[in-house]
Amino acid sequence: GVNHSTLEPEISRDVILSMINCIEGSMGINGHQFLESVVHGSLAVLSLIFSEFKMVKRKKDLPKLETVEKLVEVVVTIFFSCLDKHGNFPSIFKHGFKLLESICDDHSYRSTIVKHGGIVAVVDAMMTNAEDASIQTSGCKILRCLSEIDDVSKVNVVEADGVDLLLDIVTNPETNTTVVEEAMRAILALSLGEQSRLIVEQEGGISVISEAMSEFTHSATVQETGLATLCFLASDVDDSLLEDSSLFAKVRNALTHHQTNVTIYQNGFALLEMLSLRRDAVRNKIVSSGCINLIMEAVTGNKHPSSVVTNAFEVLIKLTIESEECREMISTPKMLESIIFSMMLHVECYKIQLDGCQLIFEMLKKIENNLVVKAGGIKASLCAMMAHSMSEDIQTVACTLLSHLSTDLACLDSSTTDLNLGRNILEAILSAMDNFPGSQEVQAIGTLALEKVVEIEEVRDHTKNSELPRVRNALRHACRVCPNKCAAMAAAIERQMEQNHE
Repeated sequence: GVNHSTLEPEISRDVILSMINCIEGSMGINGHQFLESVVHGSLAVLSLIFSEFKMVKRKKDLPKLETVEKLVEVVVTIFFSCLDKHGNFPSIFKHGFKLLESICDDHSYRSTIVKHGGIVAVVDAMMTNAEDASIQTSGCKILRCLSEIDDVSKVNVVEADGVDLLLDIVTNPETNTTVVEEAMRAILALSLGEQSRLIVEQEGGISVISEAMSEFTHSATVQETGLATLCFLASDVDDSLLEDSSLFAKVRNALTHHQTNVTIYQNGFALLEMLSLRRDAVRNKIVSSGCINLIMEAVTGNKHPSSVVTNAFEVLIKLTIESEECREMISTPKMLESIIFSMMLHVECYKIQLDGCQLIFEMLKKIENNLVVKAGGIKASLCAMMAHSMSEDIQTVACTLLSHLSTDLACLDSSTTDLNLGRNILEAILSAMDNFPGSQEVQAIGTLALEKVVEIEEVRDHTKNSELPRVRNALRHACRVCPNKCAAMAAAIERQMEQNHE
């Protein structure tokens, strides 16, 4: 009934040491009698104390490392002692696992468990108590925490047969959802290391994870961790295996059943982005599996946050660049409008603006300029440039986009109702050149865009008066920075402006 978290650190330490002494005197070694009730009772008290340490805010009030080290050594020893007796001691393992689980909550204590052989002890105890859901759940949590220390600890888990154990837990039809979720988290932690990931893959990790995602469709945790794990495992798999796998169906099903879960969408799109970098046969599966439709739906309307739209744009940009078939499918007026709508809705998001401008540029290979302008492509580009005026990448790709759209003068003059659009285009280009005076790319792209823009009737009128000196100064500077690319274009612009003035 005592709230141990409110006790003075010295008192808590004395209680911990007292319980350690009780366990050492009751383990049945060094001539002592084995007293199971005393051991599991002491572990229960210790488990309670350490679970309440989670509420302690001040680091100095936590048990000292040497105290925890002695405790861990005793717990691991009693585990091995019980395993050697070949008896049934579920209470000891249950309270001992809860204790180690609480100790793992503090990162500074985790290496102590590894140091004293805790990984082997936990794996062996889990194998011995395979039907106890509480022990399996705590064991999976401990293995996950220890795997998160470093790659060496991940290898230690592998060498202790931890991968086989975790995969067996996931494939066992008798395992409940909570245990599967914790096992999946532990497998994900192992998949982050190069050596341990290879073992998970070799032991059939991809198929096991895929089957678990099919079996536990409604578990958000299984879907989240499953997609994240597959993203790591599939990165090392040959393309031919990916073509025949069910990865695409797993992504589609996860997104379909959890349409409001941001993490599932992010993990699913991350997996698709990785797959979009593979050869055409793999990329085409993204289309044929129906995943491409879910990606396009994610950028339609305003039902998803900017993080999801960002991930969707990243997949789309890679597909449009790498795959002619995907570019053909994506380049529709409806999809164009959705991309522009998302750019205007998330104008402060750098990645959405950059990828959005690149997507529109790729679509110009399949869609006529006038459709892009009517959908608001120019205004979206201008907003991106204004909101991210100090981003060289956005200024470069947006200027490139404006130079292409400005080639269709009839489209620009007839489709827009904004009488200041031409002036805004000119201002955006000049500002980009002013903001990045040393960038050859910005100066060259800006000059190219000016060559197209000065032919617009509204801009012709504007450059006759107030903007003429500014344009000429920009051109002179561009020629100094990048003479090979800018000189001829600058001369042509000067001639055009002289004609306009006359």
